[in-house]
Amino acid sequence: AAARAAARLAAERALAGRGSEGQPQLPHDEFVLEGAVSEKFDVRPASVTDEAYRATHLRRIEEATKKTRVMGDVKGPQRTVPLPKARNITQRLDGKEDVKEKAERLEKPLLEDRLMGLFDRQSLWSFKQLAAETRQPAVWLKEVLTELAVLNRRGPNTGMYALKEEYRRRGA
Repeated sequence: AAARAAARLAAERALAGRGSEGQPQLPHDEFVLEGAVSEKFDVRPASVTDEAYRATHLRRIEEATKKTRVMGDVKGPQRTVPLPKARNITQRLDGKEDVKEKAERLEKPLLEDRLMGLFDRQSLWSFKQLAAETRQPAVWLKEVLTELAVLNRRGPNTGMYALKEEYRRRGA
């Protein structure tokens, strides 16, 4: 089947290049072969010690392992420029610079009261939500949270803080 396809392709090439007399105009190194494949043959070297085959085999291996890409030295001075950082690329429309407000640390009793109010509103909170609501430094918030709440590590509420039993209201 592969031989038929190759023969058909060669014939189509030949027909596309016909001259004025209707005869195929082929380059002298191409020819058209038509026929059907009746037998399949596998070709093996006659002997393992055949020098001609060995030379051909070694040449093929050398060509396959030859490196096609070569690294070379760049001549002349080179200037390396660091990639821009995201904060250098973005600019505000009003021209002012973004100044990140440093979270001001609340006193422990005030932060505990604020957290209790949040847990009254909602029973489960993620750390990100609590940090956004309280606007406290993460380390300080986590320190106070470990005293007031329990982090759920398994189940459907994984990663959520719930108020400890001793702090929950009796009526709720």
